[in-house]
Amino acid sequence: MPESAMTDEEFKKRLNRLRVSLLLVWLSVTFCVAYFARDLSVVIFDRPLGFWMAAQGSVLVFLAIVWTYALTVNHWEKQTLAAHAQTTLEE
Repeated sequence: MPESAMTDEEFKKRLNRLRVSLLLVWLSVTFCVAYFARDLSVVIFDRPLGFWMAAQGSVLVFLAIVWTYALTVNHWEKQTLAAHAQTTLEE
């Protein structure tokens, strides 16, 4: 089996790890930033960080999460299909 090929079990493990990590990022952006908004006194683009994250930053982070998930899972699916093709050729 080539190095880049991936089995179904490994794909499922990686997918669950990716989901958990991206959900933790989502959780921290959604709840932690909102909860600590008054404590975030850092100024970015002439606005406090709490205001910026509530107005625009959270949406950009959510889009980055979706983009990361889509690209990563597509790459892993190609590797899994390569593994299936390799085993089919061997049979």
